[in-house]
Amino acid sequence: MEISVSTFSTFKLVTIAGRLDGQSAAGLNAALMACIDGHGARLIIDLSGLGQVTPAGLGGVLVAAQMTRASGGQMRICGAERRVQTLLEGLSYPGLIWCDHSLAASIAAMSHPARRSRPAPARPTAPCIELAAFRRAAATRPSTPIGKAVGRSDDCA
Repeated sequence: MEISVSTFSTFKLVTIAGRLDGQSAAGLNAALMACIDGHGARLIIDLSGLGQVTPAGLGGVLVAAQMTRASGGQMRICGAERRVQTLLEGLSYPGLIWCDHSLAASIAAMSHPARRSRPAPARPTAPCIELAAFRRAAATRPSTPIGKAVGRSDDCA
């Protein structure tokens, strides 16, 4: 994994390329923490150069987003593929991660305070094939009560 940091007048751009997994997460986490100065840091993370991504690899991005928000700053992600955006949305809570389709969109969003108040809408994508597959699988599978599905017995307190 390659990480480069560029400093501009109002924000820092962190570009990540290669494979982002559990082994490379520590290096990414260290680089992102170095960018957060604790006084309203403004970061844009460019993920357009990523090849493979795992949830463990994205842990550093989530920690950086939480630290940035706690310091009164802002962090935006640009260039992420839809599957990476879906992973980020699933691993974080609403409003923590803002994803933009391009670097220009992230810069524009940072420049306009009105755009900072809520997460950017996700990029339009092709019709969701995964949703159709999920519905077909759910229709053919017998339903199981939630408690039984997770191995919970009825006598649990």
